[in-house]
Amino acid sequence: MNAFYMDLIGLYHWVCLIVKVMTRSKSFRCTESARQRQERVDNQLRGLQTGDLICIEQTLFVHFTVYMGDGIIAGNQKSGILYQNLYEKVGKNDCYICNYLDGMYSHFQPEVITDQVKRIAKEKEFRYSIFFFNCEHFATLCRYGVAFCRQPCWMNIFVTCYYFIWDVKKTISKMANIAKQGFN
Repeated sequence: MNAFYMDLIGLYHWVCLIVKVMTRSKSFRCTESARQRQERVDNQLRGLQTGDLICIEQTLFVHFTVYMGDGIIAGNQKSGILYQNLYEKVGKNDCYICNYLDGMYSHFQPEVITDQVKRIAKEKEFRYSIFFFNCEHFATLCRYGVAFCRQPCWMNIFVTCYYFIWDVKKTISKMANIAKQGFN
């Protein structure tokens, strides 16, 4: 697969996520018990194995983690590599197994993947960066030996557009205030 095709897949995935998030309500999950949450997550992650990548849907992006076994996940965050309880991290969000590079790369054995997570967690050279080493880079590096991410280029476009619109809005607001002062 070439990079352009992977970018299109990333864009399609991101647009689908935005539409899904905007059209569903999670309010019914506010009263969800721990047992109900566990059943929901287990249902969403049917067939989960140690070393699988888990995507947890956030508002505008997907958080990637590596399943370590026994209900523990590892993910790269600004504070470093964190080991967390799967069910607590997922919370009210949806999640799914996302070994999307299995068709392009062969993955390591589960023991090697968990060893990779532990090795990277100890090394200080892998610092979190939204563009160069985020949660998706971390997860794919551990599973495939390749740090790959399809999200940041589209997130960068979104963030740039957001700030552009914000700046235009502020400029219009300033112009309106100047015009009001001129009329007074």
